[in-house]
Amino acid sequence: LMHIYVKNVESLNCQAKLFIEAGKFDEAEATYKQLMKECPNNLYQEEIKTMLDSMDERRAALGKVKDLEKWSAKLAEARSLEQRKQFERSKAQYLEASEGAPAGSEIRRNAEEGLARLQQIGGRIRDQFQLALGKLQEHKAEKALELFEPLQGEWPEDEWAQKARKQVVFLRSQQQRLREEIVAAKAVEGRGQDDQALRAFERIVNEYGDFEEILALKPHLEALGAKLHNADAMLAQAREAEKAGKLEEALTGYGRLLTSCRTYLVSQKVSLPVRVTSFPPGATVRVNGAELAKTPARIELPAGEEIALAVELAGYATFKKRIERLEPADLELTVRLDRGALLTVRLPAPARAPPV
Repeated sequence: LMHIYVKNVESLNCQAKLFIEAGKFDEAEATYKQLMKECPNNLYQEEIKTMLDSMDERRAALGKVKDLEKWSAKLAEARSLEQRKQFERSKAQYLEASEGAPAGSEIRRNAEEGLARLQQIGGRIRDQFQLALGKLQEHKAEKALELFEPLQGEWPEDEWAQKARKQVVFLRSQQQRLREEIVAAKAVEGRGQDDQALRAFERIVNEYGDFEEILALKPHLEALGAKLHNADAMLAQAREAEKAGKLEEALTGYGRLLTSCRTYLVSQKVSLPVRVTSFPPGATVRVNGAELAKTPARIELPAGEEIALAVELAGYATFKKRIERLEPADLELTVRLDRGALLTVRLPAPARAPPV
């Protein structure tokens, strides 16, 4: 029986120590109490009493160790998130560690430093965002883009970085549309539709005025506007000269328009007067098959269309001319009709009857 008693004491004492090593102080305390109850006069009773008295202190010490481990893990997580540029989550972890870690501990100090660092970066991002907005207000979209673009990738989760990203997407889209519309407007101008091109360029300037590319476009816009204005004035002067009977002056004016402002005339679908004189007079003038007048005549021909002109008089060969585009020389046509050019059809003489 003594052997069993000793063995039981040794077993319970060993088990209690293992619980202590594992940090299971409740289980250790329960085991020691069981040992004292079942074997009150064992060899380890003084040691057991000391262990029981220190159990609360051991629990407190273990709690502090676990608490430090918890906040150390929190700090490590915050640093990992910072390295991955997950700004908001990292800031939240630093904040929690700075408030929860033991006062004066290295963990708390490091967490406070990390939080201050992120707050400083966030402030710099915010300040640069505001600076970029200022450039937009100054109509310097390209400069604003230079400031917005670095922000969107530095700390993607930051509130101001996200706003910067939206600005970059919008401004890049606007810039692309601006360039496409400039190309389209120049294509319209290249087709001779100067008035439509001018309206397109004016709309582009009004809609995309924040971009510095517009500055390079304005001189071209002004030159195109001046060209159209001069063409209007030249056409009006030629019309007035014609009304006043100054035909030579009018023809000279119309000729200058065809030489220097043809695209304007084509885009405006302007028709110019053409004088047609024939020898002999009284011939019929036809344009694209339609009868317009008798010579001498004044007719209107479009400046930008292909025309089939014919002058015909009975007994004379028809004069024909295809005008691919109206030239200054076409504004006054003198036609000499040729009778000798008529096609003469000779009928064969009747056959004579054979002699009887």
